Amino acid sequence: MTLHLAPTVKVVRLSNTQPGDLVIYDKAFCFVCVSATDPDKHLRLAAVDVATPQFALWFFSVDIDVLALGPDIVIAPVIDAAITPTPPAANSGLTLFLNGVAPIAVVTIGGSREWRMLDLSSGTISTASERSFPAFPHWQLGVKDGSDGVTWLKTV
Repeated sequence: MTLHLAPTVKVVRLSNTQPGDLVIYDKAFCFVCVSATDPDKHLRLAAVDVATPQFALWFFSVDIDVLALGPDIVIAPVIDAAITPTPPAANSGLTLFLNGVAPIAVVTIGGSREWRMLDLSSGTISTASERSFPAFPHWQLGVKDGSDGVTWLKTV
């Protein structure tokens, strides 16, 4: 018999999460993030928006409830084509970049063409980079379950 436990899911305040946490807000999978240049370290959400498709950066002036998933997030690139180093850009959409072992995504700021890089594992937002990184247009998002397996939540 194999025992598979569902990922831990609980309602928490955004202020009780950490950068890099995976949460659900307004029916969207989001990564909790913080700007590297924000001295107050205000928490933000980078939502995986499959309709546009892009990561949308959401700011909140009040604390909100989110559905926290975790604690162990798994991000796995789907290797379905040749891996070509590509520079991140505003039009990168939901492409996953790897900086060493750190998964990186491009987040857009509001409706503008302005964008930043988001380290999905640490939740740190930093300025755009001209460097090229291995790029993966398809990837999976999941959480570890109690049996050392992975419960896959989303394929992008």
